[in-house]
Amino acid sequence: MLVLNCRLNKWPSFLLLGLTLLFLTGSLQATVIEQEYSFPAPQVKAVGGYHRVEMSGLVSMGKPGEPVLPLGVAKLLLHFGEEVESIEVILGERVTIEGSYIVEPGQLPVPLSFQGPYRPTPPRQEVYGSSQA
Repeated sequence: MLVLNCRLNKWPSFLLLGLTLLFLTGSLQATVIEQEYSFPAPQVKAVGGYHRVEMSGLVSMGKPGEPVLPLGVAKLLLHFGEEVESIEVILGERVTIEGSYIVEPGQLPVPLSFQGPYRPTPPRQEVYGSSQA
């Protein structure tokens, strides 16, 4: 579960009364939008000596040589005149997948017109050799 809190500011409006140039400023009104996102359980598949982590409905991405992992994108539509003041992301409970896996590394892009032998991008040792989770 991922909860995204956005605080929005409605900018003050000004009202001109006659020629007196009297400006009345409306008070700032803060609106809080809370959006909760739920994601499916990850699935791990063996693919060519590596493991692929997939989550239904999510795309998988990774920099060349770094693990390819599922990515979710959140989009919120704001009302006219409102701006985001702050965003707070509250992460849900961490899920541990039992077992030992070597997640497939991201690959360098190859043009469709490429001729010749293809060499897969190897895993970056500073990432794959690290003991950090």
